[in-house]
Amino acid sequence: ALFIMMSSAGLRIGEAIGLTFDDIDLNSKPPKIFVSGKLSRNGVDRVTFMSYEARDLIKNWLEKKGAYHYDKYDGNGKKLTETVYLLFCL
Repeated sequence: ALFIMMSSAGLRIGEAIGLTFDDIDLNSKPPKIFVSGKLSRNGVDRVTFMSYEARDLIKNWLEKKGAYHYDKYDGNGKKLTETVYLLFCL
């Protein structure tokens, strides 16, 4: 799912692994990703879009891990800030 998202959205590996839940909007049409200038090669913020296929793969992966919440909060009201790297790679 991570590699499909990267290729679909045109993300570099450093950008992809630095993303958080707040940076990814799977519910927008089309699904979009905010890439902070801190992560990008040229230091400029940007918004990029991913395919619906990538979105569906990410949702399936997150649901299998039990980590996906549409409201981006856990059951105790704590905001989820786990990075994409921690989510997919560990």
